[in-house]
Amino acid sequence: MEYKKVSPFKAKFLNYVLKSKNILLSTHLSPDDDAFSSMVSLKYFLSKKYPNKKIIMVVSSDLSSRYSSFYGYKEIIKNKDITEYINKFDLFIGTDASEFHRFSKYPEILKNSPFPKIFIDHHKTLSSNTDLILKRNTATSAAEIIYDLIHDSINIDQTLAELLILGILGDTGSLTFVRPDQRRIFKIFQDLLKRTPIDIQEFKSRYSKISPEVFKIFQEFVANNQYMHIKGWPKFQVTFLSREYLETNKIDDSLVSEAADIFVDQYLRLIEGYPWGFLVKPRTSDNSCTYSLRSLPGSVNVRLLIEQLNLGGGHDRASGGKLINQDGSPVSVDKAINTITDWMKNHPPTLT
Repeated sequence: MEYKKVSPFKAKFLNYVLKSKNILLSTHLSPDDDAFSSMVSLKYFLSKKYPNKKIIMVVSSDLSSRYSSFYGYKEIIKNKDITEYINKFDLFIGTDASEFHRFSKYPEILKNSPFPKIFIDHHKTLSSNTDLILKRNTATSAAEIIYDLIHDSINIDQTLAELLILGILGDTGSLTFVRPDQRRIFKIFQDLLKRTPIDIQEFKSRYSKISPEVFKIFQEFVANNQYMHIKGWPKFQVTFLSREYLETNKIDDSLVSEAADIFVDQYLRLIEGYPWGFLVKPRTSDNSCTYSLRSLPGSVNVRLLIEQLNLGGGHDRASGGKLINQDGSPVSVDKAINTITDWMKNHPPTLT
């Protein structure tokens, strides 16, 4: 059952929670600010409201140490697939995604597990069929939806306010990606700021500092940046890291993700004359290549692009995906790039 409004969802959600004794919380693979924020904010709320329930957080991939100053970071079990824990719990809740493969490397095991499964999400990508879903595509972030779900049931203290602010700032580009139909987020943000005396720049510096190692990887993305044009499509930019670079320098996936996030946020689709683009990063942990795609208003709908390739999903102007070889062998960066560009040569773009 999928809901867009909080009220009817909340009654059923709390009923599931009340009936459970052991709750497993998770968020999507390679969590970003909003993923971490929404999962941990929900954990904070449930722990306060139901102190006798066992609630653990598990992420099936790496998790950046950037979040180490926030509540809940040390409690999160990472780099272990959530399917290793499903026999110990009677309720699963996943945030910031609504497809089984976004939470686990073994989605069929999670899908077929015997207990109820709940998703809370704000992406337009088609949801997997499950017991209960709260999905509002007009929300700026999953953190915004968590706020709507809990704000009248708990005193939002400084700890919880900062967790929610983290997610909202992350998915709105510090409130720069807000559409007219999303303007209510400013009232929510104002309410949160009343509950914590923070300076935004100082707050962001807690988790946005760049290590020398990450900066060096970022420089490699800059060096590999290419400008491309395919007939019928707006001009675009592509950048990547080579597998040879990762293997030679023995670089961890989490550091690559941090460097990629910097490039994507600050440079991808912002070069004059190139209103959209994508970044490819090879992963050593599962031999895949992952994509981050971004575009400006009026340019390519990158959600539809990656969905039509059956590689991922996301938002119209910000999406992501993953390419895996069926035999488990490493996906080459050339193959990852050509998978998109070859498709583009035979299909017209959809613009936002």
